Amino acid sequence: MMRKLLIVDDEKQIRLGVEAMVQRALPGRFTTVMAADGEEALADHLAAPADIVITDIRMPGMDGLALIRKLQTSPRKPAVLILSGHDDFQYAKEAIRFEVKEYLLKPIKRDELVEAVRRTEAELLRGEETASRLQESDSVLEQLRASQLGNILMDEGMSPAKVLEICERIGLQDFAQGYHVGVLRHGEGDYRNLHYDALLSRMERFMRDGADEGACAVHLTDRDGNLVLIANDAEIYRKLAAGLQDQPFQRALIGISNRSADLGALRQSYLQAKTALKYGFLHPKAVMISYGSISGRPRQEDLPLENIRRIANMLGTHRDKQMRSLLLEVLDVAKMNTWDIEDLEAISTALNELVFDRVFHVYGEESVDILKMYKKVGNMYSCGTFHEYLHDVENLLMLLNEYINGLKSVHLDQKEMKKALEYIHANYNKELSMTMVSNHVSLNYTYFSQSFKSYTGENFVNYLKRIRILKAKELLQQTDDKVFEVGQKVGYDNPKQFARTFRELEGISPLEYRHKFF
Repeated sequence: MMRKLLIVDDEKQIRLGVEAMVQRALPGRFTTVMAADGEEALADHLAAPADIVITDIRMPGMDGLALIRKLQTSPRKPAVLILSGHDDFQYAKEAIRFEVKEYLLKPIKRDELVEAVRRTEAELLRGEETASRLQESDSVLEQLRASQLGNILMDEGMSPAKVLEICERIGLQDFAQGYHVGVLRHGEGDYRNLHYDALLSRMERFMRDGADEGACAVHLTDRDGNLVLIANDAEIYRKLAAGLQDQPFQRALIGISNRSADLGALRQSYLQAKTALKYGFLHPKAVMISYGSISGRPRQEDLPLENIRRIANMLGTHRDKQMRSLLLEVLDVAKMNTWDIEDLEAISTALNELVFDRVFHVYGEESVDILKMYKKVGNMYSCGTFHEYLHDVENLLMLLNEYINGLKSVHLDQKEMKKALEYIHANYNKELSMTMVSNHVSLNYTYFSQSFKSYTGENFVNYLKRIRILKAKELLQQTDDKVFEVGQKVGYDNPKQFARTFRELEGISPLEYRHKFF
């Protein structure tokens, strides 16, 4: 890895000389950049940080010591070597104060310069290796802490004493003075979504740069994909919530527990935060909801189960307006905003069991669109907000209503068509028309015509012809009746019409047909 070496001196020949000595002795190890004064050097470093800076002390404008002071406050502090034409104790003292690595006197000796650069480079490498090991150690510790915290949050049977033991082992003693648990959900709570890493990065950056002195927090991801944050100061959540309102976090929501000083109650605090998070279903514009703002709501003794049963009974009765009206009573948003969220969950469960499950049990699961909608409203939180849930439930009811009406219509049509065919088979030998048959089954003439063709696959006239000729063939085979008598018995008073119709369907005359058997 090539490092950046910044050489600062107001004398060009010295800059070039230092560069030449380093490059000849340590080829391929450094990219060198040169500056004639402190201002130029500082601007270059801030634009592209140097690893090592070799600087003169006395320069016009910003001198070497002023440059060193500025470099110490930069985001990436370089290692600094001083070149000086003066063996001055005051300069040496300032160098020590600002952690200067080497103090070299002019005229520069090549061996001293190269060895100083080598030592500085080796020290940088040791520091990087140490930082890497510490980072790896921190990462392992963080993973262990997250794993142990996850066990605490998920294990409802863990005793408070065991929780305290784990908290002490993973270094959470700082929270014994008081803490809140926050649960952050983004979008639908899917931690794999595209913005999750950005959300986590923003939170960590805020904790590093924006939190008040003394604030501390740890975080992990729970089994539902929510980000869980344990912090000792509620202000952390408020500031974080304000930041989450920016893109792309406009749908993020934080549920916050009450403050607790009992680490043994960590799981209870987590459950409080998750409960608060649920109320985002009723308040889609909220960014932060505290458990204290929603706790203590009385549970309802009488849920609107009777109205739900009425809705179920109205399906398939063409009472769309009445069903919608009842649904708005059952899911009254004004009431829901004052009820405990568990009451709304109970109503949702009742709608599933008393309406939707019952329909599928009685009528089957034939419609793919209905099944998709049912799977969505089966868990009300999958709809995102209360208003979306109400809209989806209403749509599902209307789909089911139409579906059941269609099934009933088909069933009714089949019943009436069977009755019509029975009448035709009983009266085929008489004067018979579609008007007479449709009147017999009390159906509109046009509707009967369409339904008859759909049920039998052919129109009324052709069906009647086929039945009459079928009966005629039986008589021609089984009796000695004359041909015209057979025609009369199957409903044809005109022998020519009988013969023409017979030939049309069978391809031969009635007499030729009889000769095949006698």
